[in-house]
Amino acid sequence: MSNKVGKRIQELMICNGMTQKELAYKTGITTVSISRYIKGERIPDCEKIGRIAMALHADANVLLGIREEWNLSEEEFAPFIRRIGEIARCLSKK
Repeated sequence: MSNKVGKRIQELMICNGMTQKELAYKTGITTVSISRYIKGERIPDCEKIGRIAMALHADANVLLGIREEWNLSEEEFAPFIRRIGEIARCLSKK
């Protein structure tokens, strides 16, 4: 099984100074799954790719090898921040 996605996740974690445990916490994905992605034992589905990309401040296309630029610019990241704010306003305080 190819490990390109896992290598990119690991490289972005290093760039962001993030541990597997921190990435797991930020994404809601187990540390075991994160470890398996990095080792190439598993490939994350589309939804998990999106969560990992958001946590690592990267474009999902970078994780998939479609795009080479690692970090989103502030302008590219702004729509994500706005959407998160919209979702947060809809959540109850529970």
